[in-house]
Amino acid sequence: MNYDIRNQFMGLLKYNPEAGEFIWRISRGRIREGAIAGMYNKIGYLVIGIMGKIYYGHRLAWLFTYGEWPRFDIDHINRVTSDNRICNLRQATRSENSANSKSRSPYLKGARPAKGKWAAYISHNYKVIYLGLFNTEQEAHAAYMDAAIKLKGEFACAGQALK
Repeated sequence: MNYDIRNQFMGLLKYNPEAGEFIWRISRGRIREGAIAGMYNKIGYLVIGIMGKIYYGHRLAWLFTYGEWPRFDIDHINRVTSDNRICNLRQATRSENSANSKSRSPYLKGARPAKGKWAAYISHNYKVIYLGLFNTEQEAHAAYMDAAIKLKGEFACAGQALK
């Protein structure tokens, strides 16, 4: 990124890494100096409009802290998309970021109904791995979690029954 643009951002905003907030340094239009910057989009990410463009708060937090745009996705470690404290952010590949996400289905992560039982699956290296059939959704999810910890390491949503 061009350092002139980074300096322009830093001239407009200040970032509090402990709170994960951005504060306007200057007044412009309806925005007053000292006001908290940005708004949350419909899926809970902080977005801030700067110079006619929309930026995600978590990516700006990375820029302000480390002086460069992240090369990969930014993962919210606790999966709370509005929590932009720098201690809650880490760079992640798309696959790693996906491993630390909530299930998009109505079932517990890794579990699917199958013929009166529950099947467990996990994706790894672009392949779906079948983990077996189980009597309950919770057992299938537990099998998924065991595999996730082994395959995905620190990015696994370990120990949490996630829907």
